[in-house]
Amino acid sequence: MLKTRLVSNKVKAVLFIVFTLVGMAAYSQPPNQGDPSIFEEIDDVPIDGAIALLTIAGTGLGIKKLYHRKK
Repeated sequence: MLKTRLVSNKVKAVLFIVFTLVGMAAYSQPPNQGDPSIFEEIDDVPIDGAIALLTIAGTGLGIKKLYHRKK
């Protein structure tokens, strides 16, 4: 019982350190100064088609695997 308690305390300490470092890294990022307003034109490339094609391909692959698993 004592051994599992020590392991648990070590895990808690490691998790505390990891989350503290991640939190510090998140707060140390500079604020975003260039937020576009809704009236400015944005020249970004839409990725709707690629996501739709990947979703359809993944669904088709999943259905194929399920079909072959039942055979």
